Amino acid sequence: MHSAPTPQNILDSLATSLGSFLVLSLSLKSSLSPPKYATSVISPMKQKYNNILSQQPWTELEASLQRALRESDEHNTLWKGAMIGMQATAVLQNIYMMTGDDFFNVVTAHKKAAEEAKKGKTYHALLQNKKAMAMRHVERNNKKCECFHQAVLAWQNAKTNEHSTYKTKPKLADFGEIEKPFPKYTQAELEALFTDDKDSEEEEEEEEISVDDEESD
Repeated sequence: MHSAPTPQNILDSLATSLGSFLVLSLSLKSSLSPPKYATSVISPMKQKYNNILSQQPWTELEASLQRALRESDEHNTLWKGAMIGMQATAVLQNIYMMTGDDFFNVVTAHKKAAEEAKKGKTYHALLQNKKAMAMRHVERNNKKCECFHQAVLAWQNAKTNEHSTYKTKPKLADFGEIEKPFPKYTQAELEALFTDDKDSEEEEEEEEISVDDEESD
């Protein structure tokens, strides 16, 4: 005779199975691989008792036995369908979801590539912003110098013609302080800018070629 299972026996059996992670005292880590699901062979769904259940009962006992058999068969079919569904779900998840090693590696590589691309776009955006700021910096200084030179020429003409406005010679500071030189680009920034400019030129050439082809057609 088999003794009735005790809670401790159940825990000991579970600790040696694939579900051991449920009863272990150690905390689970994200680096640990999920347990592999051991599939079981499930026979196809069959109607075993059709011949018996299709017979006309002649006594109340036969009718009761048919009802009991029908209920038992329905319960077995229900549980078997549930087991098939759960096993199919576990198998499909292991193949297609994050529990599959191959799929997990693909998803991880995709996320890493997306993060690197995002960082690259952010870096290039900051670099282009720095380039635009440097150009505006040069334009502001050039505009101040141009206004100053025009004022000096006007002063010189007034002085030559002995006009009263020549007494005060204009100064560069009168047109605003000349901004300090913009920080120089690093070698990496220069290479990135050169690559961006080259890509832009290639895109423009491709657009021109496509336009020429359309016109020729």
